[in-house]
Amino acid sequence: MGYKITGELTLLGDAQFSANGVRQYSVIEIGGKVYSKHRAPAGINTYLQRAVRMNGPTSLYVEGNFIYGVTLPDGKTYCWKKNPIGSFFILGIGIIGLPFVIGVFFIIAAIRELAINSGSNNLLRQGAARV
Repeated sequence: MGYKITGELTLLGDAQFSANGVRQYSVIEIGGKVYSKHRAPAGINTYLQRAVRMNGPTSLYVEGNFIYGVTLPDGKTYCWKKNPIGSFFILGIGIIGLPFVIGVFFIIAAIRELAINSGSNNLLRQGAARV
């Protein structure tokens, strides 16, 4: 299960953009602590940019180094969620590929994706807006 980072979001470092719209930040400073190489999808990035301009505590919902949700200082929560069908497909390929060892990598990737999906589901149940 993921974790939550809370504090005033004061810095979003340089971001590298990938073809699928995910940005990897060189650094993120929140609550006086610096986190490096965290990734966020385009929809969440919009709200991260807004949080930097607002005063007050921001909460980031993170799985591994992937930010899938954000609660702004105004109390509004936003989360990113994709369809889990792709994750189940990757899991199936992993199971088929287990005898060839490469299946382990597919299974690990699928489990990470499903963990992000689970965290997003929890936020949606709590009233978060899907982006």
